[in-house]
Amino acid sequence: MYELLGLRNTLPDDALSRRDLFWKGIIYYREKLWDEALEHFRAALPAEGIDAPLEFYIRRTEQLRDGLPALEWTQTTM
Repeated sequence: MYELLGLRNTLPDDALSRRDLFWKGIIYYREKLWDEALEHFRAALPAEGIDAPLEFYIRRTEQLRDGLPALEWTQTTM
């Protein structure tokens, strides 16, 4: 899933920084390095406003770090 952040080459530096922090957090998340992922996700939070996808990842990472089982995804074909 991707989120449109803006037109190509129009993002301000703070938005680019937040984007990069988020993707570094995703890398740590996939490697199950929960504390590192949370550090990057929290650093990527906007000073003002809401970032629902980022808040989802923060909540889910906290749950995984605290021992909640991972969600099992199933793939179906049609």
